[in-house]
Amino acid sequence: MNYSEERLYKKRLYQRQWREKNLEKYKSYNSYIYSKDYSKQARIEKRNFILKSMGNKCIKCGFTDVRALQIDHINGGGTKEKQEIGEGVPFYNYLIELIKLNIWQKGYQILCANCNSIKKYDNREVPNGTFSKIS
Repeated sequence: MNYSEERLYKKRLYQRQWREKNLEKYKSYNSYIYSKDYSKQARIEKRNFILKSMGNKCIKCGFTDVRALQIDHINGGGTKEKQEIGEGVPFYNYLIELIKLNIWQKGYQILCANCNSIKKYDNREVPNGTFSKIS
């Protein structure tokens, strides 16, 4: 066993022993993971509520299959927003608040995956400018 493997082994052993000694504390630290807010079903319900509130179809082509519908930032900036708000449930909670205040129309729209990809391509809304426009 080399030095880094030995360090990793000792670290994992220490963590395992700590969890065994502090089981209640460990459970309380991780309880949020198992709460309703972070469950898959809750995420699906929140997403469906958001899509339904925003029209439940692509505003460009009218596509309605929720499996391919995406929440798009009208003026881009989704990456920055993810860093500030978070992804998944925190973002959905934020959108639900905007929907309740009826101000979501200023920054968001529903697009299907194809229309969203085309928009990103046309506006060069990709990290590091990896798309180059074809003439």
